Amino acid sequence: MFRPQFNLCAVFGIQSLIAAFAVLYAAGVIPRFGQWYAVSPYYSQQVDALLKGELALSHDPRDLQYDMAWAEGGVQQVWGLGVPVWRLPFTVAARLAGFPLFPEHIATGLAIGLVTFLLLATNAPKSIHAFTLKQLLPTYGIAGFFICFPPFYNMLCTRFEVYEEAVSHAYLYALAEFCLVFRLAKRRDPASWMVLMLVSGLGPFVRPTLIFYGVAAWIIGSIILCSRSATANHPSPEIRFPAHPPRGHCHEGSGGIPAARALRLRFIGLGMRLVEFGRRYSWLTGTLLFIFGTALLLLTNRVRFGSILEFGHSLNMQDWRESLYFTRFDCPFSEESFPSLLKELAGALFFEKRFNEPIFSAEIFWGQAQSLRMRDVYFTTYNWSYLPLIIGGTGWLILRLGNPPKEDADAHDRGLFFAGWWALAATTGLAAFYLKTPAISSRYLVDFGVAFAVLTLLSLSLLVQVSRSLTERLAISGAVIVWLGWQLMAAQTGGLGSRSLSWSDIERSSLRKGFNPHFGDIHFSGSALAPGNSGIAFDGCGWDGDSKEVTPVITLFVDSPQFLTLELVHTSSAIPEVPVSVRAKIGIEMLRIHRIANKGQSWQITFLGPQQMKYQHGIHPVFVAFVPNTMATEATTGWLLVKVTWRGGTE
Repeated sequence: MFRPQFNLCAVFGIQSLIAAFAVLYAAGVIPRFGQWYAVSPYYSQQVDALLKGELALSHDPRDLQYDMAWAEGGVQQVWGLGVPVWRLPFTVAARLAGFPLFPEHIATGLAIGLVTFLLLATNAPKSIHAFTLKQLLPTYGIAGFFICFPPFYNMLCTRFEVYEEAVSHAYLYALAEFCLVFRLAKRRDPASWMVLMLVSGLGPFVRPTLIFYGVAAWIIGSIILCSRSATANHPSPEIRFPAHPPRGHCHEGSGGIPAARALRLRFIGLGMRLVEFGRRYSWLTGTLLFIFGTALLLLTNRVRFGSILEFGHSLNMQDWRESLYFTRFDCPFSEESFPSLLKELAGALFFEKRFNEPIFSAEIFWGQAQSLRMRDVYFTTYNWSYLPLIIGGTGWLILRLGNPPKEDADAHDRGLFFAGWWALAATTGLAAFYLKTPAISSRYLVDFGVAFAVLTLLSLSLLVQVSRSLTERLAISGAVIVWLGWQLMAAQTGGLGSRSLSWSDIERSSLRKGFNPHFGDIHFSGSALAPGNSGIAFDGCGWDGDSKEVTPVITLFVDSPQFLTLELVHTSSAIPEVPVSVRAKIGIEMLRIHRIANKGQSWQITFLGPQQMKYQHGIHPVFVAFVPNTMATEATTGWLLVKVTWRGGTE
């Protein structure tokens, strides 16, 4: 009886793998056989740490690399734990087979194949014998539409470093959530609800923005579960639990139940009670599973970065002064009015954009606000043609709100209806988030990809439904194929093609050889007259050791700080003589100014020591801003930093 369904799964599995690696080959992620290793080593380094039972990649700050963070006594990568956990079993299998590393792009291909399989299985009949020509086109068409959705595919055609890897896996994870929402809408059973909630709660481990898809899944899933009428009111069959063995009769030879069997019956009874509780209180159980996944993420944030709401993006080390300033202190873009914020987001999403370098170019796209913001456009995402399709899908949902699918309605129609509302809810959350973020990038816009793809699919399905003949449907299908082809052919990536590595490339690359051992302790004297004395990467970044000039924000490393004193010399009439704009943070804690004193030719600014106990001992990064946020793009500030002191003596 299971053979037809097994045959269908086998066919789908083979087809999914072929399609996945065909996409990676066409996009250039795996340009040729053997060239399937990622250029970014960070996820593989995290896998190595997990195999050692660690979350931190290293416990020596001298191992810091670009965009990594030093927090809670360890070197941390800031791109999430979800992708390393996915690659963990493949790496274990590779090492058991005698290989030091599992090809990262093959793991990505397996992820694409798995999601493709879910898409096919979600829209297919129960067995291979039930397939008809009428069902063939929607089943494969929907899967192909999502996997080759132009913004996602275009991102695969770029350099595909860790930044793009994180977003691509988030897109695939959101697609898996779509399949689960669709399944729940069709079946409306407690098991589908609980699986959806567990998956949704763990989503932000892949990328934090998946929380919006997760919350949308909880809202729409709750509505689906509560909308069950006739089936929900049927009494559930009685479950008989094994009776507890009588006291005093739990040993062999006493005439009662043997002790081992009694213990086994107790565990079976407990398990059956848990099953019954989950069925009777399915909404509560699913909600608790969602909370569990979210709480686990917050806990790992606390362990890795010192705060449940910190994902490492306020602590990562880099020499990009504007990014440092806007993510550590404040950004002038956040002060824009709501209409201006909305106009910029619409322009960044749907209107023509030009690739920009540097990132603070003016007039990159229509609607761009005048305030400073990091705008990084380096590959094609959406254009004006998506807008009517998304509006059409949204309008269809609103019109159907007063007449939702009935109990006896077509399961596919019901699935699209609720999946559409899930996509609309996720879009709302993402839009609210990206309205005020200090940076917008082409890859960030792909976060909207699954939601926009679902709403676009709703519009296309509506066009097919209102068509009156087979000829009209074929014409609509042809128009959709032409539109997709146009989007893919017109895509541009700014010349940033994939740089996938072969094994010989890895052997020659020092970046992929892991961390080298360091000899000797890091020495701090409690003060610094020039940057970089500690030997830690990015220590003193933004502070010129010869001229003493500083950029708008600098990074320093200190140990066991008792206070923070800066000695500054004013050199420019373009800024106030009094250093009123100087601010400092240690880790994620803002330091309070204790005193600003004029020392004749210089100024001395003293900050109170950190209030959090963890920052009072050990090595920590300090970020200092010297100018207001409107001057964050300036090369220099008009201040010379003569000396920094953080402990010893008096402040």
